[in-house]
Amino acid sequence: MAYVYRHIRLDKNEPFYIGIGFDSEYKRAYETHKGRRSKFWLKIASKTKHIVEILIDDIDEETAKAKETEFIKLYGRKNLGTGPLCNLTDGGDGCANRIFTAEHRQRLSVASKGRVYSLERRQIMSEQRKNNPIIFTDEIRKKISEGNKGKKLSPEHIALMKQRIGENNPMYGKRNYNYMGEVAAYKDGVQVGVYEGIHKAASALNVTATKISACLNNRRKTTGGYTFKRLNLPEDGQAYVHNKRIKNGRIV
Repeated sequence: MAYVYRHIRLDKNEPFYIGIGFDSEYKRAYETHKGRRSKFWLKIASKTKHIVEILIDDIDEETAKAKETEFIKLYGRKNLGTGPLCNLTDGGDGCANRIFTAEHRQRLSVASKGRVYSLERRQIMSEQRKNNPIIFTDEIRKKISEGNKGKKLSPEHIALMKQRIGENNPMYGKRNYNYMGEVAAYKDGVQVGVYEGIHKAASALNVTATKISACLNNRRKTTGGYTFKRLNLPEDGQAYVHNKRIKNGRIV
């Protein structure tokens, strides 16, 4: 079972942190180790003594996460200017509404460069994704749409994309990516062309290969006003997208 706790700083007699724990002895609530608390929390704890208060006890995990989010919203976060809490996220799962500083982003970038995952690790990651498919509900689609509105690519990004069209794309011609059999394009029910692979179709019709792929895999209906149909598979009888086999129009 889980519990929700808060830390109260005694110099101001106000809460400065909300958290959840899953141990029976409340060890997480009383944790003060540097590796287990943020710099923000440690800075406050170094200035004043604090007490621990268990707000809700003996509840299930989902309820604990919901209550954590509720309390954080109630008190407000200091880094957002909405309250006294030093919480860096909105609570619950993941990094909801976390603010990453430029310094933090740089550290993440450096740590990720050159990272190579073992075959065993790749297999584990693959199985995790297979068992947790992303379901795009209408609500999720709306959030994605709203988040993308108003976004503009930098001139440098646009120039780079233009340089990587067709044979200039580093992945051009590589098997299991570029070629998925002949693709026919239709507009208003009339065939307008047949192309050797989605990338050649994308170049000819001035649309993106990613969206053509989505049409072929029934994840969207049209792109650029065109519909698409796969006509012939490669010689081995299989079509591939990023090393995943396609069967009956679906990735398997």
